[in-house]
Amino acid sequence: MKLYKTTVVNEADSWQGISWQGTQADAASVRKRAMDDGAKRKDVTTEDVEVPTDKAGLLAWLNANCTGE
Repeated sequence: MKLYKTTVVNEADSWQGISWQGTQADAASVRKRAMDDGAKRKDVTTEDVEVPTDKAGLLAWLNANCTGE
């Protein structure tokens, strides 16, 4: 399964925001909203992420990627 991980980095305030989308259209909306809120294009990125769909693989992926940190 493919998900899209959008990251917004604000170097001036030293923070980073990460969100996950299920479609390219949703990812584009998040990027647009970030830029409308003042982010620069170079500070907003989206990457395709392959997520395993079997139970063991999904649990391992979730533990590695979505621990809330």
